[in-house]
Amino acid sequence: MIRPRRRIPLLVPGVPGIDQVRPWLERIDTAQVYTNFGPLVLQFEQQLSALWQPSPAITTVSNATVGLELALASVDLQPRARVLVPALTFAATATAIVRAGYEPVFGDVDPRSWLLTPDIAYEAVRSYRVHAVLPVAAYGCPQSVAQWDRFTNETGLPVVIDAAGAFGNQAVGDTSTVIFSLHATKALGVGEGGIVASRSDRIVRCVRQAANFGLTPHGVVVHGGTNAKLSEFHAAVGLAALAAWPHRNNALRQLRREYLEALECLHPVVTWQETPGSIVAPILPLRLIGIADIEAVRSLLSDAGIETRRWYCPILPQHPLFSGFTAIDGVPVARQLSTELLGVPFHTSLQRNEMAYVVERLRSALERVGPPLRRAPARLVSV
Repeated sequence: MIRPRRRIPLLVPGVPGIDQVRPWLERIDTAQVYTNFGPLVLQFEQQLSALWQPSPAITTVSNATVGLELALASVDLQPRARVLVPALTFAATATAIVRAGYEPVFGDVDPRSWLLTPDIAYEAVRSYRVHAVLPVAAYGCPQSVAQWDRFTNETGLPVVIDAAGAFGNQAVGDTSTVIFSLHATKALGVGEGGIVASRSDRIVRCVRQAANFGLTPHGVVVHGGTNAKLSEFHAAVGLAALAAWPHRNNALRQLRREYLEALECLHPVVTWQETPGSIVAPILPLRLIGIADIEAVRSLLSDAGIETRRWYCPILPQHPLFSGFTAIDGVPVARQLSTELLGVPFHTSLQRNEMAYVVERLRSALERVGPPLRRAPARLVSV
């Protein structure tokens, strides 16, 4: 196969271009309002809320990490409360717990969905002292809010879902507060930003107040806060992104379907996350089964001009900051996954010949470091 002329990047931000954003920037220039929940932020929040039915309460924040911190603070936990969180997730999920004044308890994940599920949480709370749960919609795979609502109703424990990469997939439940990221690399990207969504008006009001220094409508501070407001400029990009969202939503779903169809010829050495139907994926992590040296595969792909990344590796208990916290039963599934996961280029700028090149170079790299692969014909897979 002929090598593409350019190096194939892992990610290309899907942020709207200047022509799409310019009309909104002109509105900012006319209004001369730049922050403090200005008119574009309010319009952006209204349009976001309308994407769910029934519409939840929404507030934007400057980024999803601070959104997690403020959401955790809003569910009335005591200092040093213990929050169950998956061992397989981005470091910011656990740093938000620590910065909010709580302690993470690391739970394992399901071997198919790679998620900390309600079933895993039920087992954890039977044996460990836990005061809240922070499940993650890992790699964009949504959490079941119906199951988490039932978990909260039966245990009394609050649930805050880190859905940073799951915009377009993750529902908002009756009892669970959900946080999304608007980072440039996410499905709906504005550069930096976040969304806190909940059916609880009280929780959203608390987060919004805390994001504005903790100031009440009367201008006094009762509870501590920070400055985590979304600017009008980010809202301008967000409104342009929402206008293009139907097209981007469909393009990302189609890209994942076609990619997995092409990768089927590498199964069962190459597998992927089990998801509840088609999802809007911002990235594509693969699981390489029986490959002892993932870094050797990465090196060969790099030599072929293909960028890769190993998201969530190492797992959280292996970071020095978190090594002193409880990891339930050694989190064996998360630990095993961390030796097998590899992210490949995934973005709407990816050409189909480049996708085919990635798959073929991956096959070659795997055969260099492992046993020969069967050359089965590709077939459409159910996702």
